[in-house]
Amino acid sequence: MNTIAFVLKSGGDYDVDYVHRLLRMVDLHVSRPHQCVLLTDLTAFALDGIGCHVVDLRHDLPAWWSKLEVFRIMGPVLYLDLDTVLVGSIEPLLAAVHTLATNEIIMLRGFRDLNFASGIMGWNGDFTWLLSGLLDKMRSQRSTFSVLPRGITLELGDKRYRGDQNYITEALEDAGARIIAVQTVQPGIISYKHHVLRAGLPLPDDTSIVCFHGTPRPHEVLTQHDWMVPHA
Repeated sequence: MNTIAFVLKSGGDYDVDYVHRLLRMVDLHVSRPHQCVLLTDLTAFALDGIGCHVVDLRHDLPAWWSKLEVFRIMGPVLYLDLDTVLVGSIEPLLAAVHTLATNEIIMLRGFRDLNFASGIMGWNGDFTWLLSGLLDKMRSQRSTFSVLPRGITLELGDKRYRGDQNYITEALEDAGARIIAVQTVQPGIISYKHHVLRAGLPLPDDTSIVCFHGTPRPHEVLTQHDWMVPHA
């Protein structure tokens, strides 16, 4: 059975409503057996009626760096950022996760610089070492998180990571793991910013996933597009 995992760290732009929306999207577009898991630092009271399995965040990593805790979960796992909008079937992606070797991981290929991004990830083995390795390095080396205009960077020893995806990618490459672009196994993945907002074009008919990164946030355009209305 697939685990579909999300992370909600309090204090940012996303709230429980985003979890509810994504759960509705998964129910609509996933037919194979699955369980949804939310990792969060919110209290049970704040999550009343959430409708999925809840796991506490343990390490108080800032903002989206907390998504590294999703690697506590053994595969097969599909991770989705909360600002992911599903508008079609993601069965090819879930099927691909099951075929991965233990040293392979699926990551989203960036839409601008083509670097790997952590908005969508999938694995079928044990990648707990990605989290434990970061925590070990933070304990043994000088480490500082800094809030910058375009994100939260981590200075770790003599290295600087612009975001969690930069650390994850480097750690995977250093370990000899194979990174597979999500777009090669799941057709119809587009960027809202690049393919809709800037291009001024309607949503392509074959779209399955719309990725929001940066601004605007999905809640800011819920009423601006017909394809967003079912997710309001």
